[in-house]
Amino acid sequence: LNLYQKFIPSVNKYKAHHSDLYLYGAGQRGRKYLKWLTVNKIEIKGFIVSEKGKTGNYLGYPVYALDDIQIDESIGIIIAVSEKLAGQIENNLKIHGIHDYIKI
Repeated sequence: LNLYQKFIPSVNKYKAHHSDLYLYGAGQRGRKYLKWLTVNKIEIKGFIVSEKGKTGNYLGYPVYALDDIQIDESIGIIIAVSEKLAGQIENNLKIHGIHDYIKI
């Protein structure tokens, strides 16, 4: 978790412009990021995944398919997947017209 501490200022700056934060990725990395954000008193609204079949609940938070979430200026997305998958996720976001996200 200490590994991510250097990102706190950039996450806080991003959060200042987005009232609703979501983690893109409901897996092991998403779980780590959630713990790290919680320790740093940064709340999320839920998780986003690419596949509709993987929605529901994860760690007590709702899980939404990217196609099902209404994206506007209030929504901030933190990519929470491995480096191997991050490029694919970024392409998926761009295909959906989403360019305002952060990757840690």
